[in-house]
Amino acid sequence: MKRLLCAAGLGLAAPLASASAFLDQFDTLDGAFWYVADGWHNGPPFNVGWRADHAQAGGGQLVLGIDATSCPAGCSGLPYASANVASNAVYGYGSVRGRLQAAAGAGLVTSLFTYVGPDSGHAHDEIDIEILGQDTTRVQFNFFAAGSTGNEYVVDLGFDASAAMHDYAFAWSPTGIAWYVDGVLRHTVSAASVTLPSIPGQVMVNLWAVDGSATAWAGTYDGTPALARYDYVGFTPLAAVRETGVLALLALGLPLALGRSLRGRGQNGRAG
Repeated sequence: MKRLLCAAGLGLAAPLASASAFLDQFDTLDGAFWYVADGWHNGPPFNVGWRADHAQAGGGQLVLGIDATSCPAGCSGLPYASANVASNAVYGYGSVRGRLQAAAGAGLVTSLFTYVGPDSGHAHDEIDIEILGQDTTRVQFNFFAAGSTGNEYVVDLGFDASAAMHDYAFAWSPTGIAWYVDGVLRHTVSAASVTLPSIPGQVMVNLWAVDGSATAWAGTYDGTPALARYDYVGFTPLAAVRETGVLALLALGLPLALGRSLRGRGQNGRAG
């Protein structure tokens, strides 16, 4: 699903230069590392206003919530409030991974992805892992290269992604993208057959409800409060992925940290 993350006049932090490995296990939500959207919205097909108070970290989890609290006045004029969290830095070729429990409910989307776009002076490049709340036994993989569309691929998981934590990852290189679930390869695309993203992007997570323009894709949200939970989010540069077999370790449930860990209070969290 296409995202339009417009920064102009909305307070979205400009991405910093490309950064190295990180692993955040969310004992806190480090404001020096993460930008938490507050007081603005994306526009269609999003039917939520971003609110910082709907993203809470502690005890080893990041929890994103969606509800109608103080809406529409406190939700940028939209009927629901939810959360969008993005790294301040951008990340290039390598592995993005997270352990998460998706929100259940028609019209909801739980995401882990990278994004760069016109708001930062670039074409729209994006790589997605999305779980639709109307059927949490499936996951959708997707990518955009210079705004291209039509690259969605849906996989049957064999489990309910809203019932427990599972590991999701993608490995991105100049020659292809590979998506993994619980360390098992589930989908690949090759530069030999399609144009791939090429611009480093922010690592992002969000939970949102679709508006009427996307109900055929995701269903209609009924306003029931819901939560998406993230146990960790991390990135490993491509060279380290090749050297260590990071995705093989993910198959064992190990959140590999080859760079700076953000776990614990008092670290400023910038990778490098």
